[in-house]
Amino acid sequence: MENRSSMTIKDLRHEQELSKVLINIKNKNTARFDPSFECGFGFLYQEIDDHRFEEQLKFFEHLENIGVVKGEPSSSVLKCNFCNSFNFCIRPVCTFCSSANIIRGTAIQHDLCSNIDFDYKYLKADNTLVCEKCNKSLKAIGVDYSKLGYFYKCLACKAMLPSVEQQYMCLGCGHISNQDEVQLQQIYSYKVELEKLSEILNNGNYMFSVVEELERIGVKSVFSGTLTGISKIQHTFALVVYDKDDIPTLVVDTIESGNTIEETLVFSFIARCLDVKIQNRILLAIPAMSKNLRELANSQGIIVIDSETKDEAVLETVQTIAQICNKIEIAK
Repeated sequence: MENRSSMTIKDLRHEQELSKVLINIKNKNTARFDPSFECGFGFLYQEIDDHRFEEQLKFFEHLENIGVVKGEPSSSVLKCNFCNSFNFCIRPVCTFCSSANIIRGTAIQHDLCSNIDFDYKYLKADNTLVCEKCNKSLKAIGVDYSKLGYFYKCLACKAMLPSVEQQYMCLGCGHISNQDEVQLQQIYSYKVELEKLSEILNNGNYMFSVVEELERIGVKSVFSGTLTGISKIQHTFALVVYDKDDIPTLVVDTIESGNTIEETLVFSFIARCLDVKIQNRILLAIPAMSKNLRELANSQGIIVIDSETKDEAVLETVQTIAQICNKIEIAK
C-alpha cells in the first residue's frame, strides 16, 4: 500500500489546516484510507492522529463533499442511539427474567430423564457421572447422555439456557440498549480522487493563503466550506468565514474572468447565497469582471474584488473580510 499522510483533525468549522492536509495527501501520493481495529480505541483510520472515530468520520465526510475522496463500504459497527458512541460493554441477560446474574459452562443432557445441567454437576468423587435429578449413572456418551456444548444458567430464576440475550451498555453515555435498539452503521474505506485533488490544489492555492492570513489575525475560516440551505441542499463555497460563536457570516467564491460560463457562475453564486441566507458575500474575479455582471452582483449586495494577480487577490480579500468581521463584532 502507498505511504500515507499523518494529519490532525479538528471540528470542521474550525478546520484551518485543510490546505496543508490536501497538499500532504498529494505529496505522499496517498491512494486510500482504510479503517483498522485498534485495541483500546476500536475502529480507527491510523493515518489520522486524532483518536476520535466520530471526528474522523466528519473529516472524511467533508473530503467526500468536495470530491477529494470516494467512500466504499468496508465493514459495519454498532452505534449508540442516544450519543452516537461506538464503544459498548456487552452484558448477557436471561431470556426469561432479564437478570444479568448469569454463569456459563459445558452442559450435559441425560437422555433418559431429559435433565440438562453443567457437566461438573454430574461428576462424582470417583470420576463417574450420576444424574442429580433421577440418581441414575451415565455410562456412555451417545447412549444415555449427550454433550450439548456451552449453556448458560440464570442464578436468579435457575433456567438453563442454550443462548442468552445481550444488553449493550454504552461507555459514552451509560444508556443500556438491547440489540434491536443499537444502530448498525457501515464504515468505509476511502479512495483518493487524485484528479480532483490536483484540480483543487491548482485552482485554490491562493485561497489557502487567505485561510492562513485570516487565522493569523484571529478570523476563523474554512477552505471549500459546505453549508446547508433552506432547501436542504448542501452548497460548497471557496471560503466560509465564521464568527466567534462559530456561526457562518460570510462566503467567498472565485471566478476567472473571461470564462465562457462566467455569467452562469455569478447566477449560481447568487442562488446559493440566497439559499443559505448569508448576507455578506464576496466574489473574487481575476483579473476583472465584466461591467454588466459587476452591476448585477452589486445589486444583490455582493462585493466584487478584481485583482490582477493572485498575490493581490489574497491581500485585498483578507483586508475586505477583516473589515466586514470588525463591523459585525461592533454591531453586536
